[in-house]
Amino acid sequence: MASNNKKYLKLSLILIVPVLLYFGFQYANTQLERFAIDAIKEVAIGKKGEGYFVNFQHFNIYWSESKLDATGITILPNAESENDNWVNASIDTIVIEFSHLYSGLLLGNIQVKEFSMIKPNLQYFWKEKKEEDKNEQDEHHSPIPKFEVLGKRLNKIGISGINIIDVTFNGYLVMPDNQHQHIFHTTQNIQLSGINFHLDERKEEDIIDIEKIAYNVGPTFMKAYGKLYEYEFDSLWVSDEDNSFSIHKFNLRPQSSPEVFFKRVGKQTDMMSISLDSMLGNGFDANSLFKHNVINLDELTLDGAEILIYRDKNYEEDTTVFKKLPHRLLQTIDYSIKLDKFALNHSTLTYKEKSKNAKQPGTISIKDINLLINNINTDLKKNIHLDLKCKLFSKRNTHISLDLNTSDQASHFLTGHGKIPAFSMYHLNKFTHPNMGVLFQKGEVVDINFDIKMNDKIGRGNLDFYYKDLKLKLIGKNDNKTNFVESLTGFAANSLAYNKNLPGKHARHAPLYFERVPYKSVVHYVIHTILSGAETAVIGTYGQLPHKERKAYKNQGHHHRK
Repeated sequence: MASNNKKYLKLSLILIVPVLLYFGFQYANTQLERFAIDAIKEVAIGKKGEGYFVNFQHFNIYWSESKLDATGITILPNAESENDNWVNASIDTIVIEFSHLYSGLLLGNIQVKEFSMIKPNLQYFWKEKKEEDKNEQDEHHSPIPKFEVLGKRLNKIGISGINIIDVTFNGYLVMPDNQHQHIFHTTQNIQLSGINFHLDERKEEDIIDIEKIAYNVGPTFMKAYGKLYEYEFDSLWVSDEDNSFSIHKFNLRPQSSPEVFFKRVGKQTDMMSISLDSMLGNGFDANSLFKHNVINLDELTLDGAEILIYRDKNYEEDTTVFKKLPHRLLQTIDYSIKLDKFALNHSTLTYKEKSKNAKQPGTISIKDINLLINNINTDLKKNIHLDLKCKLFSKRNTHISLDLNTSDQASHFLTGHGKIPAFSMYHLNKFTHPNMGVLFQKGEVVDINFDIKMNDKIGRGNLDFYYKDLKLKLIGKNDNKTNFVESLTGFAANSLAYNKNLPGKHARHAPLYFERVPYKSVVHYVIHTILSGAETAVIGTYGQLPHKERKAYKNQGHHHRK
């Protein structure tokens, strides 16, 4: 009898164990599918995925290799869920490799070794709110989760490698009439390997270690709905294998005409357009950025920049803003910067200014700009040297050398000198005629030299402005005709002005003095400090100086007449 019971027990075990193994496998498979779906939603759309349907054409588990793959994936929003933003997505293939899949399932702690997503195509939509529904604190939604949030999510599953291949990403604004405005497009490839997370809040410097980074972006544009500017570029590439990155054919431009742009701003401002052939960074250390918040570069080179700045002075100045000077601005940057060399090569700057009641803006261009800056280090209180060469109305180079002192104890934050070679004053008419109603009929600049010293409030220095054969004509703005009053004014101007100022014993050396306007840029501060001596050089007065200093200059014999 006992032997029969043993036989039945053995037979039962033979029958039950495979059944248990089968149902255990099915349960594990279901759990794994559920985990895979959650992982797809988490990584693909940056949220837990409520209100979305995720479907697969094929789903395979390779137990021996601790791997699963899914193909033909679609992610669709639930049409019944009211939402102001949503995602449609399709993905060709997702491959997830695990560390010890069996033990992970048994212990309830699945660790991902590598995650690969091939050819995801994402379309992000968000609705435009009506003006009465908008809140001052409303922000436009972003489909990309914040870095620190994404890091915490990925750290939970212990991921060590991410590969996202051939991403296509488009963004659409849904207008009130249900029309879709295409405002964002990009194609990307991302490879991250050797990821180690250090997200302990007490270790603020240790965020993430990445052994290898390969990141490239294809043609991309962003119209930034509701903003003033849009941008596009042909390609962006980052690789820590070569410790370098590059951007090609970058363009930043206003989204509207100048008239619409300035009406939207409602105040005087600089409207800018920037096109750039290439930007190349060498010696880039990704771990310094991710672990220590340090931007570390051996060299950053910008080539072929064309910069246009346009200011319309028919609008009131915004006196409520405060423009920080460069040495103060460096102190507010969240990241430390260690850059051995910055170079801007073969570039052009065009400045347009439309004065009040003028019909057309005046224009001035600086060509063949080559700027070199050495040793930018925000952690060290050392001088940053700037060396600028460019062509200003001349075949010969203008040369300006500046030193930016970042120390709080320095008496001046900026010191420098410059030399501008000979040119015809006729070139100035493109700017002075539309804005000032001044035409240079004759005049040759022989040489311009200046030295400047600037602190937070006052710019000083000296200007040697040497010229000959000066003859002015004062006319109306944008008008070549001269009436009787303008003729008299022009005669008076030529009578007051010296027709020459040449090097020698009787040369007029003009002191510089300009009080900084806090709501205007450092470029305005530098230019107007230099120009403050022009009146002295041409007319012989010292109106730019405070009254006491003006008298002292005259008493010391600096004031020379013909």
